[in-house]
Amino acid sequence: MKDLMLSLIIVLSALTASAQQSLMVHQGDAKIHQGTVTSSINKIGTVDLLDSVVFDYSQAIVFGDTIEFPVSFLSDDTIYTLDFSFKYNQIELVFDSIINLTSGLQSLYFYNTNDSTIRFTSNSLQQCTNDTAIVKIRFVMLNGQFNPAYVNTIKGYLNGDGCSIKIPNYSAVGIEDLNAKDGISIYPNPGRDLINVETSRPSNIQLLDSNGKIVLSDNTIFEKHSLNTTNISPGFYLLKIESGNFFQIRKIILE
Repeated sequence: MKDLMLSLIIVLSALTASAQQSLMVHQGDAKIHQGTVTSSINKIGTVDLLDSVVFDYSQAIVFGDTIEFPVSFLSDDTIYTLDFSFKYNQIELVFDSIINLTSGLQSLYFYNTNDSTIRFTSNSLQQCTNDTAIVKIRFVMLNGQFNPAYVNTIKGYLNGDGCSIKIPNYSAVGIEDLNAKDGISIYPNPGRDLINVETSRPSNIQLLDSNGKIVLSDNTIFEKHSLNTTNISPGFYLLKIESGNFFQIRKIILE
């Protein structure tokens, strides 16, 4: 009996040692696997100041009083999200929109009145393409020109990590007096109870306040419009004249 008990103890000890060794091997594999995953994640998300969000004014397109330019990124990492924020000169520009150019990208932008900042955020299940326009930003130029200094306090993020901002060489864009060129006539300006608008082609009209909010619309498609502004408070306003896929902005004053 003692010999049998001794044999069982030896066998159990051997099994216990084997199980402990197996557990240590699996734990080691887990650590190796965990290290592999961590390494892979770091490879995807290792973003630093050598990576850049690019505000490419050199590729800006101007039509009427509107300017739009692409935003892209430069990185040697695998990028799934692009975020950025900026402020702008509200005396010279009216922010219009941020247009998504990538089908697999979900995006959102908003204007925070507390700090006068536009913020853009995005996410994608697909890898974003390096050095390719991801979105384009559109402004209306109130005084017919654009200068890179009008857009400032720019911050960029790739995969949620801060990166640098790159702005290629750019010279200010100017445009002609489009009132004369496009046959747009607004009178009287300054005005009070009635504003007349005449255009060279059928258009619809919107009156916007200084924050871009619509306060009056004339959606009829005509070359002549008369806006009744009797009930609108005096001040500075923007007149949006839209024809097809193009629109222009004019400044008017109600006395």
